[in-house]
Amino acid sequence: MDRNEKIFLTLKDTESILKELNLILISLHNMGTYYYGKSKQAYEVETTDFVDKNAITARLAYIRRIISEVYYSNISKEQYDEYCSDMEKLNYWEKPGDFLPYFEER
Repeated sequence: MDRNEKIFLTLKDTESILKELNLILISLHNMGTYYYGKSKQAYEVETTDFVDKNAITARLAYIRRIISEVYYSNISKEQYDEYCSDMEKLNYWEKPGDFLPYFEER
């Protein structure tokens, strides 16, 4: 599979992913707007509560599962191994003070 080759999601899966992403991104944006210029501590508490009480990590895992199922079913063993190697090179958060690399759109 060429890195530029396309994989396809069903319309139902695409809508489900977009719904979850919109809920997360718009809510986080709304919180940032609401708390802009206000208490940083209140913003941090609200953000943490939002993530915890709305199962945000479970929602993200659901999105990853949908995409992964399509992805894994369309790649070879060698491509899977290359993907795993790439994932091992990511800088995951491990302790307080760790920061992720700056995001650059492709």
